[in-house]
Amino acid sequence: MIKQIGLTIGGTHKTNIIKSPMPGLVLRISVNEGDVVEEGDELVVVEAMKMETPVMAPFPGTVQNISIAQGDQVQASQFLLEIV
Repeated sequence: MIKQIGLTIGGTHKTNIIKSPMPGLVLRISVNEGDVVEEGDELVVVEAMKMETPVMAPFPGTVQNISIAQGDQVQASQFLLEIV
């Protein structure tokens, strides 16, 4: 019955939206739109209080829709880019 209504048991939901883990300054964007990335590849580096925090790819895919630029100030959970 679960399959009939489109649900799965024990499934995980994978989001393709990459968000900032904290407020800070976009120090570096390591990818371009159209780049193919592997799990663990560095995507963006956000700096806050002199600490650099890399944002890594959580899964392999192709980078799309980069919505930030180097030097931008971002908020926690702000959309950075999308991986499909």
